[in-house]
Amino acid sequence: MLWNVIAQIGDDNFYPVLDPNDFRFVAAIDKPGENHGVAHDLLSDVFKAGLRPSQTAIDLLYIAAIAYTADLRTWRGYDTEDAWAREIAIHVPVTDVALWNAAAPKLIEFLRFLTGDEWTVNFRPKVSAPAPTIGKSPGPMPSGACLFSGGLDSFVGAIDLLASGQRFALVGHYGHTRDQAPAYEALKPSYEAQTLPLWFFLVPPRSSDEQIVESTMRARSFLFLALGTSVASALPPGSPLYVPENGLISLNIPLTFGRAGTHSTRTTHPHTIDLYRQLINALGIDVVLHTPYRFLTKGEMLRDCKNQTVLKSGVYSTMSCSRPQAGRFHKRPVGRHCGYCVPCIIRRASLHAVGLDSEERVINVLSPNIRANEAAGYDKRAFLMAIARVRDMSPLQITSEVMSAGPVNTAEVAALTGVFTRGMDEVEQFLRQTS
Repeated sequence: MLWNVIAQIGDDNFYPVLDPNDFRFVAAIDKPGENHGVAHDLLSDVFKAGLRPSQTAIDLLYIAAIAYTADLRTWRGYDTEDAWAREIAIHVPVTDVALWNAAAPKLIEFLRFLTGDEWTVNFRPKVSAPAPTIGKSPGPMPSGACLFSGGLDSFVGAIDLLASGQRFALVGHYGHTRDQAPAYEALKPSYEAQTLPLWFFLVPPRSSDEQIVESTMRARSFLFLALGTSVASALPPGSPLYVPENGLISLNIPLTFGRAGTHSTRTTHPHTIDLYRQLINALGIDVVLHTPYRFLTKGEMLRDCKNQTVLKSGVYSTMSCSRPQAGRFHKRPVGRHCGYCVPCIIRRASLHAVGLDSEERVINVLSPNIRANEAAGYDKRAFLMAIARVRDMSPLQITSEVMSAGPVNTAEVAALTGVFTRGMDEVEQFLRQTS
């Protein structure tokens, strides 16, 4: 079944002629009178800050928002042979149709690798809109942009950049909760004058079937990257966009053979980043993407952080959990780390490695009372199985394991294999306390 997602931006009312058997819904952005759109005034804070993103970068952001909407609102289990891959067509207006048609193969290759789906993109001319009002910058022009999710990696990344004394735009996306806020509050006492915080609210509308909500959200990283790119494009040519993510989670090699689907996301995999670089280069967007921690484990990031005082004062204000609402199932407050998902286990292993493992969590994954066949034990058991498997591998087999998760630069294979091995060792040292 083909899923059609029709973007209507601004005063655009385009609606294509479609096969009556194909699913379709409209995703509106900045559309007057539309109360259930994807986003309204998406870039207003950027304009107010005196920044003017390039028009191509704005088009890229809108395409990313529509792709994210398509990803979240088209259920994988509906009428597909393998209950995974989907066929998705997005219909989007752009400023330069010829440019986007030329770059379409790069866009489709990127989306296909990122989400595992088959994509078709149909471009049309964008309806002209009034020029935005550009405000006065509240401070010096930032030296670059840094993605800031409110997680521990982005917190360390921001500290390391701000410790240089330069000013940076911190870029975050949020839905119903603003996870960046506590982490940013922890930065403010030391670095408020050096930051331009830009938090973007975007929540895709429901489809016509209220039950269809896809949980994998693989395209969210496209949205995050495009938000950062739009901000960086408003800075001098060649400005950097930093993506702070540790090497183990970026590789995200399936822990067991049964985890090659939803658990093997590719949000910051080296090949994802490489394909995104190729895409923005094809579009002529002069932004330089940096992944400074791709060869470091999370624990090594904490160990090497350039301001340990700020790190230690704010480390527990960050949120890394993939299930922050899990507390409700255990009669505990929501908004805390569940303690047992993959990100929580890697986070706690890193905190253990630097002597900071004193955080409150819903479940203590080290408890001997947790059974392997219950939700709180699934990921721990998967890690223990993976650790045992890797321990018995030869160096060549470990290299093969790393390369099987996706294409990587041959010149970086040794470094990526090293961070994978050290990352798994870090987790093992943590779990060994009871295993």
